[in-house]
Amino acid sequence: MHRYSLDKTSRKYTCPNCGRRTFVLYVDESGHPLHPDVGRCDRQDHCAWHLPPRLFRNWARNEGRGTRNEGRETIMGRETGCAAPSFIPASVMERSLRHYRRNPLMLWLHRIFDPLIGDEAVDGIALEYCVGTSKQFGGSAVFWQVDGEGRVRTGKVMGYDAATGKRVKKPRPQMQWAHRLLKTAESDFTLRQCFFGASVAASPERCSLPLWVFESEKAALVTAMALRYVGGEGLFVPVACGGCDGLNPTPEKLADPFNALQLLKGRKAALFPDAGKFEEWKERGARLQGFAGEVWISTSMEKTLHAYPHPLGVTVDEGDGFDDLLLRTIAQSDPALPDLLSTLLLTAY
Repeated sequence: MHRYSLDKTSRKYTCPNCGRRTFVLYVDESGHPLHPDVGRCDRQDHCAWHLPPRLFRNWARNEGRGTRNEGRETIMGRETGCAAPSFIPASVMERSLRHYRRNPLMLWLHRIFDPLIGDEAVDGIALEYCVGTSKQFGGSAVFWQVDGEGRVRTGKVMGYDAATGKRVKKPRPQMQWAHRLLKTAESDFTLRQCFFGASVAASPERCSLPLWVFESEKAALVTAMALRYVGGEGLFVPVACGGCDGLNPTPEKLADPFNALQLLKGRKAALFPDAGKFEEWKERGARLQGFAGEVWISTSMEKTLHAYPHPLGVTVDEGDGFDDLLLRTIAQSDPALPDLLSTLLLTAY
């Protein structure tokens, strides 16, 4: 395999990992490429995909029956020692991206945001973030986890109250994984989660924007709709880690090419801890230094909780999220709401 080397000309191809035209192929002495996937991405800080000829040949000899994507994931898994993810067919997700008028969470979002941005915009943002509708729990939301390459890793099915927008937790929390509902054998499915909204953050028009990282998927949606209202959707990309454990950087996780935290690699990111969790997220944010491009920790909840009264007298309780602050501001129906929300959002970190 030593007869192959990286192409020394200026030719670049579409990277099979990040989709950018920054891929340099391995070629032989005559300049003929070995395979469209065998090469290295020049985006070292954001992608760094590298498949050398030796690893490709090993896979082609031993596991050539797999699909092109499966082969690439297998190679990466072997190279790094990390388990490659399983995926759900996109067609399964696509069939759920409808019936929003019987989705309790969507009914609530429409009631809050239709007067501000219109019903088509509310549905549009939900579709962009891949929010589905399930029959589970008598009707529930599905937060599909779609990675930067558009592959569906799983979906989080959660029950919400259409009147309050709160999660249904009694008599027991309404939560299930889509891959389990599809009766996928646990032994055949490797769950490797990604951030909710990862596909939005990786889209060509937003891949360079700073990320706003929230715990809950609902918080990311509410913030995205509020940003649309004030015309700030082109400034930041709200995403959700799906819980406090979803943002727990360790050296092993940061080195894992399939870990959800890879979305933050080389990106500017503002972390939005819930009220009372500032110090915990500050410590976790410190562990992202040198991995993410820049990291800020929003103090908006701590200021409102401990020191600075909200302009409209909105209160914040321990455990509230940034979306609660936005929603209580909207509920005041103040004539100056656009200015108040703009100030709240654009000074959030």
